[in-house]
Amino acid sequence: MSTSQRAGKTAPRLVHDIALYDPDHPPGSGRNLLSEVPPVFAEPHNELQQWISPEACQHVYVTKPNQSFLSPPGQRRGPATTYRVAAVCSKCRYHLQVVVNYTAAEGQRSQNLPDHIHHLVYKSGRQRGGPPGEEITPKGQRAEAFHYECSYLTCSAIVSVRIVSPLLGAEWVQLLTDPDLLKQRTEEAIAAFPDRLEGISRPLPVNVLANLRTYINNALHDKQRSKQISAVNKRFLVCFGVEGKPCKDLLEFLEFQAKDDGFWQPPQPESPALVPYQDPFNIFLDDVVHELSVLINQRPAAEKKDQQIEQPSAVPAYDDIYYALGALDYPKSPRAGEFEMPGAPCYEDLGAVEDMSSALIIEAYNRQVSVDPLRAPHYLQCLKSIGNWRGGSDGEAIEQAVMVAYSEGKYTEEDVAKAYKYFGLSHEDPNLTEDSIIGKFHAFLSATTHETETRKQLWRIGDSRQSERIKSAAEDRVATVDQALVFLGVEESTTDDFIITMYTAKVNDSPSSKDLARRAVELIAEARKSDTLKHFLKTGETGAGEMDVADAYRLLQIPDRTADDASILAAYTICVDEAPGQVDTYNRALGIIAKEKNSPLLSNYVSGSTQYLLSQ
Repeated sequence: MSTSQRAGKTAPRLVHDIALYDPDHPPGSGRNLLSEVPPVFAEPHNELQQWISPEACQHVYVTKPNQSFLSPPGQRRGPATTYRVAAVCSKCRYHLQVVVNYTAAEGQRSQNLPDHIHHLVYKSGRQRGGPPGEEITPKGQRAEAFHYECSYLTCSAIVSVRIVSPLLGAEWVQLLTDPDLLKQRTEEAIAAFPDRLEGISRPLPVNVLANLRTYINNALHDKQRSKQISAVNKRFLVCFGVEGKPCKDLLEFLEFQAKDDGFWQPPQPESPALVPYQDPFNIFLDDVVHELSVLINQRPAAEKKDQQIEQPSAVPAYDDIYYALGALDYPKSPRAGEFEMPGAPCYEDLGAVEDMSSALIIEAYNRQVSVDPLRAPHYLQCLKSIGNWRGGSDGEAIEQAVMVAYSEGKYTEEDVAKAYKYFGLSHEDPNLTEDSIIGKFHAFLSATTHETETRKQLWRIGDSRQSERIKSAAEDRVATVDQALVFLGVEESTTDDFIITMYTAKVNDSPSSKDLARRAVELIAEARKSDTLKHFLKTGETGAGEMDVADAYRLLQIPDRTADDASILAAYTICVDEAPGQVDTYNRALGIIAKEKNSPLLSNYVSGSTQYLLSQ
């Protein structure tokens, strides 16, 4: 469905990343794991950067059943089906919601195939540090949203992820559980009501949490038991202080209301608590109940000993999330436990996970290339590396896929670096230009018998730089004026006469290129409306063209204007040996260079002096 030019991730990878994403502890790379990854790193060669903070919570999400809804197995996925998983982390109390919807049914065959795994591309959302910024809820929570679409054109899945900070901040948790604060409240209550509270057991923090949870749970689920609480109720007094004043701000935050008659009114949801909850107030109260359950569970075992506190069963949410995303039984490799784990984030950049079957890894690679073709070399590098790490039958399957990619003209990042090295260049050189690369290519081509390999290496450089000029030079492609100029080795400012000179040299050097060379002259003549070039094409007649210094270097295929005399003579000699019929033209070029450099060696060589030999 998605046509975005950015990388995506498989549904299992999204689940994995959700478990790792902690907005309170961003990584050193600064990249958001759910909206910007993959790739893990914005630029290559910075793998030493931190991409998961060591302080990040390794979330253990548990399902909030009253807020979740999963369509039954076997139901076709379409506009009538919705999957919603609500969860809370049993460690940090962050809240998670994953919603899966489908916008179409007819013609969307992939979404209902049993082996279909969503490939999800981030489309929009709101996060910290990004436009338009995170959402702040009415209760002061920091909320982030992420919206994805499946990249398969035959799947209409839309996935929304919402992550919200805890309701009970550090100050509220301290108020409820700090032993000194609790002791102070209890002693003040006993001092105020010594007779009423005589012999009462002093509450522990776990009792305060459990009593507060009971009040809110009754408000949601048991209206008969959710009655006004007397401010002199013994349990209320010792837990929350005289008249509840020490905890007044917290109680009011939780929607308790202090009455004038010395009572506290628990929260009062207006709508029935129908499952799954839709009313924001019901959801708010349910979230508080779950956070209190987490805090109770985190209290020391010695504190909870001999306390009659019931804890609801905590069901891990990950199977529910996998089910909602249609990936509960995604294909896994039976050898997953044997694989060597990479140091570089190759699985992450393919949007895959380590235990996936090799077939699914290959499909993840294909999807990445489909939606993010500009990074295709990087993705092939990742696939190739994973194949090497896996070895065995898994490695063989991936190796076959890599060979298919090569046969289609694809290449890896390492191949690009090797292509530059092939021409004696560095891919990290910021001063390289199209002209210098093409000039180097022509010089190299004239001195090698491996033309096919040379052109392949240049094409990889051109494709990696998104340079049509370099690619057309590699392919001997002549379809536009720019390509014609590159093919003849001239520039837009080159004179008509010298274009004819370069045409003649090109044909003499490579007779098989005559048709392409003629097409190049035709394109230039048409673009310039040049009578001189048109006359040449008709009659083959022309005079000696004017040649400047740049033309001379280009004719002798010397890309470096700082080359020494010996190098210039070597290039000149190669040109004469390969096209002796053009010796006069090459002599003119050498003479122009000699004059420009004020070189006695070159000047005497042009004049035919025998006292200067090329070996000198």
